[in-house]
This record gives sequence, C-alpha cells and structure tokens, in this order.
Amino acid sequence: LRKGKAGEKGLVAVGLLGVIHCEVAAHSIDRLAEVLPKIVQAAARQGFELKPGQSAAVFERNGETVGFSITEQVKREKHVLTEKEQAKLDAWERKRERQVARRSWDWISFDRPSFPEWDYRPTGQLTFEFERSYFWGLSPRRSFRDAKVQRLENMADDIAVGLAVFAAAKVEDSLKREAEARRIEDERRKREDAARARHIEDRRTAGLTATLGELDELDKLRRLTAALLEHASNEASPRVATFLRWAEEHLVKREALLSAEGLERRFSEAQLFGETDDYDFKTSRWGY
Repeated sequence: LRKGKAGEKGLVAVGLLGVIHCEVAAHSIDRLAEVLPKIVQAAARQGFELKPGQSAAVFERNGETVGFSITEQVKREKHVLTEKEQAKLDAWERKRERQVARRSWDWISFDRPSFPEWDYRPTGQLTFEFERSYFWGLSPRRSFRDAKVQRLENMADDIAVGLAVFAAAKVEDSLKREAEARRIEDERRKREDAARARHIEDRRTAGLTATLGELDELDKLRRLTAALLEHASNEASPRVATFLRWAEEHLVKREALLSAEGLERRFSEAQLFGETDDYDFKTSRWGY
C-alpha cells in the first residue's frame, strides 16, 4: 500500500495474489496496520488462520475458507472549478469571442478545456467485508463498518465471531446444496429410468407386433395356397402353378426365420430381448 499510487478516487489498492485485498487512502494505512493484526488475532482465537487463497488472502478453518476485504468509503461531490481552472476556462472563452468577432470561422477554437465532473474524497471510514456468497434462506452478517462511536479496531472480536458464523453458514449452505443436487439427480435418474423402460417396452412391443404380423401373413399365405392347390391345375393355370411353387419355397424360408434359431438371430441383430434392449435410447437434455 505504501508503494502504491492513489487512483482517481484517492485510494491505493492492493490486489496481488495471496495478499489481503485492501483499498484505502494513504492517510489510513497507519491505522490499517493496527486494525489488521487485531482482527487476525481475534480470528485465530476462533480457530482461523490467515492464508493465501486462489486470488487474495483468506481465513481458513477445517478446510473451509472465507475471503474478505477492507475498503475505505469515498464521498462523491460535484466538481467545483478551482481558481486556476476557472481562469483557464475564462481565457478560452475570451479567445473564442475574439475569433467570432473577427469572423475568423476557420480559426475558431473548439478545444474547450475539460475538467472532471466529480470530486472524490476519502472519508477515513473503513469497512471490513466478507466475500460475496449467496445463501439459501437468511444470510449471516457480511460487513462491519466504522461508525461515530464504534471503530473497526474495537470490533475485532465481533468480526471474528461473525467470521465463525459466516464460515458455518457456508458449510451448512454447501451441505444443503449438495443434498439438493443429489435430490435433483435422483429425480432425474428416476425419470431417465422410467423413460428407458418405456423405450425398451416400445421396442419389444414393436418387435412382437412385427413378428405376429409376419405369422398372420404366413397363415393367410398357407390358406391361399391350400385353396389354389385344391381348385387349380397346372395346365389351365401355369402362372398360378409357378406362384404356388414360389409360395412353397417362400413359406419354408419365412418359417425358418420365425423358428427359435431364426428369431434368435433376428433379435440379436435388432438388439432386442437382451442386455441391449435400450439400444438407441437418448436422454433428454432436461432429464425427462
């Protein structure tokens, strides 16, 4: 912080990896050097240790981490021109008026001096704030601010207790979210299992319908050939005779396909009535 330069709002920021995130004015650094150790010591009494996190420093206890930051409040006020700025603006306006009076349109200056719209004034009021975490239900206290009477250096124990409550809330919230995720996953799996069962039943039913349809066709063909054999003669109906010979061969082939061996091959190729009955089953992206 002491090596840093103040930004537009008059604050010096530290955002290095593993370092406590701070953003305060230069005149608050000495006070911050007194406040932080008190908070760290109070946190240690609650079982927390200050450690470098993935980005900034964190408090850690039993594997649970809590990020935090200390910032200084800044007041924003409408910028009022200083005497020097006003003189600069007045000089520009006089120059422009002379150019207009001489009708020197090509030389009129449009480069009006610009000044900041707002002034920022660090107030010296510090805020200790825990990371932004969103909890189900009520949220624990996230921030501790300077007040007229109460100051951060006198709130170290309160902050440490708040840290313990916040960490416990994170653990509880994490458990709730994990339980909810398991519940959602269980429901999704049940819907998927039900959909898979319907898919399997539909495929089996379709396979049965096709098989019975073939049996029905063969039965009709047998009745037809029997009737033709009874009434037709080869001499009078040569085409019918050819049909009957073909039909007889066709029946033999089709009956073979509907035998136990034939159906085994067919069901194996179609992946039916076995371990792969859910063939071509696609899970909905919504888990239905």
